[in-house]
Amino acid sequence: MVRRIAQTCVGASALRNQGSAGIIETCRNYFEITWGNDLSDFFNSVANENDYKNFLDNHTDILVDMFPIPTDGGVKSWGGARKALNLFFMGIVKDRYICSNYIFDEDDLKNLEIPLDKDVSVGISNHFKTITKWTGIRHLNKAVSDEYQKNASILAKEKNVHRFQLDDVFWRAKK
Repeated sequence: MVRRIAQTCVGASALRNQGSAGIIETCRNYFEITWGNDLSDFFNSVANENDYKNFLDNHTDILVDMFPIPTDGGVKSWGGARKALNLFFMGIVKDRYICSNYIFDEDDLKNLEIPLDKDVSVGISNHFKTITKWTGIRHLNKAVSDEYQKNASILAKEKNVHRFQLDDVFWRAKK
């Protein structure tokens, strides 16, 4: 099941224009190798906001380091790595079969991040007019990501959903 989620959660459209070929395969392989047999470190960290943030930051840095050097002379995409991880973990928590093997409190899922992209940035920007202008996943850095995640948390609380569930609200929303 983890292998299937690793293979399907990050498609070509999720990470297009990130600078080099091989990024999608790198992500999929990393997910499968790292969590193919045991997701307990993920489920243990997600229960605590600071632990999960550190967990996610650590894996984002590892994944960025594994990315191939961009063929266009740009830098490796921190935003691409973060989005891929968030898509993977969102796929994991939406799978009842996998989740049934781990004990966790449903409320712990509030710490999951929303995968950031253009649709999500538009949705968040419509509610928070002073937020930093979105310049794309490839140009996303930790500070801007944290700003969007913070605002997404506020919005999720208002809508009585978990932050990651806003992805379903904003994904290809009607303009």
